[in-house]
Amino acid sequence: MKHKNLIILLSITVPLSVFGITNADTTVYDRHYNRQGYEKESRGVVTMYDRNWNRTGYEKDGRIYE
Repeated sequence: MKHKNLIILLSITVPLSVFGITNADTTVYDRHYNRQGYEKESRGVVTMYDRNWNRTGYEKDGRIYE
């Protein structure tokens, strides 16, 4: 019972990370904390979106494409 919360957390987190259900999403802000856009990472490609989820470009192999 002492480690009940830790066991529950790990039993949820580990399967999600193993099967790739979790992904890396980043919200981009300016210096005044206004939301400027989003970045989503999937299979080595980072896709960039504006604040209305319109695709603005992507980054692959260290190169940025608009």
